[in-house]
Amino acid sequence: MVTHAALRHNAAMPEFARHMGEVAVSWLPQYHDLGLAGVNLTAMCAGGTAALFSPADFARSPLLWLALATSYRARALAGPHSAFALAARRLSAALASGTAKYDLSSVTLAVDAAEPVGAASMANVVAVLRRCGLRPEAYTVGYGLAEHVVKVTCFARAGAAAAGGGGGGGVQERPGRVSCGAPCTDVELRIVNPETHAEVPQGEEGEVWVNSPSKCAGYYGQLIETNETFHAQLRGAREGDPLYLRTGDLGFKRGGELYISGRIKDVIIM
Repeated sequence: MVTHAALRHNAAMPEFARHMGEVAVSWLPQYHDLGLAGVNLTAMCAGGTAALFSPADFARSPLLWLALATSYRARALAGPHSAFALAARRLSAALASGTAKYDLSSVTLAVDAAEPVGAASMANVVAVLRRCGLRPEAYTVGYGLAEHVVKVTCFARAGAAAAGGGGGGGVQERPGRVSCGAPCTDVELRIVNPETHAEVPQGEEGEVWVNSPSKCAGYYGQLIETNETFHAQLRGAREGDPLYLRTGDLGFKRGGELYISGRIKDVIIM
């Protein structure tokens, strides 16, 4: 159950709103949290413009994304890593044949989210898009989930670029993992032992717990699941202490940034 207050808070996060408040170009489905809340509602609440086209059109012509970004002088792009990688492959071929005429110099935020991200693949995407003017610091990795409307972490925090490190500008790799960035404004993020509910030391793996005004109210008609997922408390918590959202994702923190390392439960996608 998503409340109006949670939607408004997530849409107004300045890390995204200051870019989406200009022009965003998106093909993401409006039934997906990244498309609906991450792009459309954020652009609308920020007073920006969202230039939209269909997922089917993107599948037929991935370079249409870059063409529209060029035409509309887009400030913001967002999509799963597989989409950026596909566009980069097609762009590489177009560059090799001399047919590429794209200008991504206007883009100040390109959010890679919704899927696991590999460091080598991401570095390749940044390198290819950079040939069309994309600034490496504009390419960022974010983490989110529908139970928190969508946005949880990103690099572009409080007007800052990426938090140092190698790779493509904002890309930072630690022991084979790519940083998903720091918590967005007003987001409290903890790494917790899923069995004991005790917060673990920095660098140690545990379940990602989140609390902020973006947290949804629960699962409709599922009181037990809502209580288990949305009302978690740290070991030793007292009355009035925060209730956290258990994401089910495993990760660790370093330097204030989140690294996702897996899921608590194995999931089979049919």
